[in-house]
Order: sequence, then C-alpha cells, then structure tokens
Amino acid sequence: MKWEVSKLPPFSFLEKLAAAVNEMPCHIDRVKQQR
Repeated sequence: MKWEVSKLPPFSFLEKLAAAVNEMPCHIDRVKQQR
C-alpha cells in the first residue's frame, strides 16, 4: 500500500483535497438543517 501511495503523482492528492473542500459546505448545510 505505501509504495503504491508514494507512486501517486502530487496532483491526485490535490484533487482529493479539493474534493473534500467542495464537500465541506454541503456537510455544514446538513448540520445546520439538523438543528
């Protein structure tokens, strides 16, 4: 697993980070709706 992760290019990590940031507002909205 570790050697596979080390082979991944940096942009793949940035894409995952960007996807997580894009999902954050939706998660925050869900928390607000629950209250």
